[in-house]
Amino acid sequence: MSFLEIKQLTKKFAKTTVFKDINLQIEKGEFIVLLGPSGCGKSTLLNCIAGLLSTDSGQIMMEGEDMNVKHPSKRDIAMVFQSYALYPNMTVGKNISFGMKVRRIPEKTIQEKVSQVAGILNITELLNRKPYQLSGGQQQRVAIGRALVRDPKLFLFDEPLSNLDAKLRLKMRTEIKRLHKNLKTTIIYVTHDQVEAMTLADKIAVINHGKVMQFASPKEIYFSPNSAFVAQFIGSPPMNLIPASITKNATHYQIGIGNKGKQASFSLAIPAGNTLAKAKHSRLQLKNNESRKILLGIRPENIYLAKNIAGSKKLSAWKLSMRLDFIEPHGADNQLILDLDGMEIICRLHSDILLPKTSETEFYLDLNKAIFYDAESGECLS
Repeated sequence: MSFLEIKQLTKKFAKTTVFKDINLQIEKGEFIVLLGPSGCGKSTLLNCIAGLLSTDSGQIMMEGEDMNVKHPSKRDIAMVFQSYALYPNMTVGKNISFGMKVRRIPEKTIQEKVSQVAGILNITELLNRKPYQLSGGQQQRVAIGRALVRDPKLFLFDEPLSNLDAKLRLKMRTEIKRLHKNLKTTIIYVTHDQVEAMTLADKIAVINHGKVMQFASPKEIYFSPNSAFVAQFIGSPPMNLIPASITKNATHYQIGIGNKGKQASFSLAIPAGNTLAKAKHSRLQLKNNESRKILLGIRPENIYLAKNIAGSKKLSAWKLSMRLDFIEPHGADNQLILDLDGMEIICRLHSDILLPKTSETEFYLDLNKAIFYDAESGECLS
């Protein structure tokens, strides 16, 4: 039995279905991130777990207990909101201890817990200040401290860093990760920022239109996205999805890209009976996909300048001539915007690599790293 089980959970607002038949199994001590675009239902799901919203059907089970029948105050769950929700007339110490005072915890215990939590979060010197005297990052620490003193079974974070600037967001990400490592508590964290998700999570649930598209480790989601949506949502820059087609003649399969008249602008011939690429996650059975429109997915870092590739790598790569439209310097990397028969392709190269001076240049697509999707459904074919 998992620590937290979400079974067939459905939530509607009037006639609008926010999410339907959500299923998740979360183990004790895991850091889970709910990731998806704005409006996909992730914050609503978090509020349903907390009990702030009712559900239409399904179950939320924590350690075998049905949370749907429990009042929010009885669920032993602490939530950190995007807005911090601090009382402006109270000091930091009183903000942190307010919930314990309401529950009539002995004063000595309150002081001990506040002191302990303030030490963990490095805000001891702030206990006598008011919220307006604090920076955004300090206010966020206070909001986390208010949740920590409850010592709950489950922490819920609803986009807690979205109001911070980039530098402070990076610092707070590190603080939250360190906090989880030290406390070993279970956390469910909502964000639309994929960098936050990739750096914080043990597992990520990618949500779109109220459906869990993939629930897996950050590594698996990045290297083996199970749908075209996940492939393009994860990664900065995202995976290139190149429209292509599979055809077959007497002896070979052909994968074609682009369209000049009725013929593909670029084609790759593969002997009949072969699979495309050797890597486990990119294996495409050509036999079952003749006459199918596909999307060839390739990460920008898996496209190389042809002149820089050793002969052994060429065996698993597809050489294509592309026009270099422009270069975006990104410090350690350069992002190249390429044109392939009118399609925009993004390539990422280390800044030390000498870039071509001619506009038309040969590149290799590493087919061992390619993933293939059905062009219509977005379903993974590899």
